Amino acid sequence: MNCTFCHTAVPPHSRNCPICQADVGFPNVRVTQTTEESGALLVRVQDAVLSSKLRGCEMVLERFERTVQDSKAVLCRNLELLNDLVSSENALYISFQKQVKAGMRLPKEDLWEIGRPAVESTLFPHYEEEINFMCLTLNNRGLTNYGAYSITLKEPMICRRSSVFEENPFLFMEKHRVVAGHPVPCGFRASWDDRGKLAMAKLHSKLEKNTKMSNSLKFC
Repeated sequence: MNCTFCHTAVPPHSRNCPICQADVGFPNVRVTQTTEESGALLVRVQDAVLSSKLRGCEMVLERFERTVQDSKAVLCRNLELLNDLVSSENALYISFQKQVKAGMRLPKEDLWEIGRPAVESTLFPHYEEEINFMCLTLNNRGLTNYGAYSITLKEPMICRRSSVFEENPFLFMEKHRVVAGHPVPCGFRASWDDRGKLAMAKLHSKLEKNTKMSNSLKFC
């Protein structure tokens, strides 16, 4: 993209114009708005609508989208971290990458955390350290394997800087055989306001005529 103020070309990973320093938006959100990404997602959504029509559950799909549009971002952590966050107004939650770089956290010697830097830098090249990962929820509960306590984020605080992705990036890269540093297939991420559309594209095949929208549903 070009800066709207000085018209200088802005690198995809930059938050600010390199010349005039104008704020050009969050790079993870901007990438969802490119022609390639939004166009590929639209195709998937259209396929979802057509499939649902043929199965007689188009109305269910529409209700499903509206339901997911009310979802919130949540993360699960242990009580010690939660206490640190709520006991001080100056406490900040920083990404896994920043914790490791600052010497605040030792990465585990397992497949997930060994491969995590390569996966995240492929999906968010040159700005992976800025990304915090959450999941979407309809019942304020998160993935408890990350901790017993769920923290639900206030939408006004995150909506402008958040994007959503199809699934766990590590699993996605494996499934689609994406080599580190190579382009990621388009159509599998969306802006916060389009999270309902991405959910439609991903889960439409699981919907049936008698599917009920339950508050116990949880989407990653």
